[in-house]
Amino acid sequence: MDKKYMATSNSNILSILRQAHEAGLANLKVLQALIDELDAGQVVSVREKLLEVLPFFEEELPVHFRQEEEVLYPALREFLAGPGPILVDGVAPDLCSLLFCDDLCQRLGPLEMYLRDHQILNEYFGDLSSIARQSAQTTGSDEEWARQAMQAIVNVVWQLGSHIAKENEAVLPKAEEVLSPNVLLILGRAAEQLS
Repeated sequence: MDKKYMATSNSNILSILRQAHEAGLANLKVLQALIDELDAGQVVSVREKLLEVLPFFEEELPVHFRQEEEVLYPALREFLAGPGPILVDGVAPDLCSLLFCDDLCQRLGPLEMYLRDHQILNEYFGDLSSIARQSAQTTGSDEEWARQAMQAIVNVVWQLGSHIAKENEAVLPKAEEVLSPNVLLILGRAAEQLS
């Protein structure tokens, strides 16, 4: 085998992405706790804690999205477009159902649906960042800030939680099934180059 196709890193793409998903879920727990604090009227505390978690959403998640968009998704797309159908129990299933998609997937395509999720999440992260940096003077009152913060946090919690679940339940297991261990290592090395 040509040495340029041999992986040298010990981290495969799936372990890298799963670690990022675990970090995402941990940060979602923080955001969920902030919802409770907002309900209790602890606006100052929430503002401070929100500023503490922003680096994850502003710095780490964009790298993770690039790793998926520039490394994993193209590899899956190439495999899925390869010669012959994918067979599950001797049958070529609908690709959208194979990747845990819905009617939106039917319109956009399976991997494009996940890219769309990334676009929506980036908008929600921007909203979260903006509201975290606002003061009560900007929004008019602590109550208005709390309302806006609540909406931004709920949007991120719901969308990111759903997105991680879909990838963990469908995309990552499918990648593990269809891509060889060596390819997964090569993709891991490529993903590490983006961090």
